[in-house]
Amino acid sequence: MNQSSSEHRRHKRQAIQALCFVRLSTDETGKQVVGSLADISAGGLGFTFLPDTTQPDQEPRPQKAYRLDLFQSGDPSFLLSDVPARLKYSIEKKDSLSFLGLPLKRCGLEFLDLTENQKEELKQLIEA
Repeated sequence: MNQSSSEHRRHKRQAIQALCFVRLSTDETGKQVVGSLADISAGGLGFTFLPDTTQPDQEPRPQKAYRLDLFQSGDPSFLLSDVPARLKYSIEKKDSLSFLGLPLKRCGLEFLDLTENQKEELKQLIEA
């Protein structure tokens, strides 16, 4: 990620110690992308995923609105669901390969109009 994108953030992103996953979906197609959380802030998050090389047209697109679910491995009680977000970027991580030897992608998402409950759960995850 280049320096200019981090300069535009209102909230500093931080890594999370727990293993968390992001499920990103659209209302239009029902297509879902699942990946691992890389970092998060009160304003958004970054996650990595293995792109579906058989359907490249189904990949997340910048500036498009999505819904996401955030869940934590080993803690079935934690689920932050139906969070509105906008995709800010999607890039190939040339320095990282998946366990299959395929390149990973990284997405950055900006949260949109969180409910008070979502804000509180997000705060608890960040402070954990």
